[in-house]
Amino acid sequence: MTIQEAIAGIDERKPNTVPEETKLRWLEELDWEIFRDVLLTHQGPVPEFTGYPEDMSREDREATPLLAPAPYDSMYLYCLESRIDYENGELGRFNNSNAMFRTVFDAFRNWYNRTHRPLSGAARFY
Repeated sequence: MTIQEAIAGIDERKPNTVPEETKLRWLEELDWEIFRDVLLTHQGPVPEFTGYPEDMSREDREATPLLAPAPYDSMYLYCLESRIDYENGELGRFNNSNAMFRTVFDAFRNWYNRTHRPLSGAARFY
């Protein structure tokens, strides 16, 4: 899933007034968490990740894939949905959408842990 697919997907699924720049920032925060807490803690190739610039063009958003692959990429939509629900003060909906996000995020992390060797404790700090 690309950045633009996630933004367009949530706008179709849950009409909202949140600016695209805010959604981009939320996606960037999630990918930083994935990069730092999941990818960098394991052996193997790690994609280069430097974040998403706020002034990123639509063409770049359409061409830039998010870090989590299918079928775990639905976490991006659940993340955006939960953040929108929270911003709107819809706490019941937030609890549901955040639970769905956490379920998919945990499934992704568990899959990654099963399929990639973790770094040894000493190697993480060097």
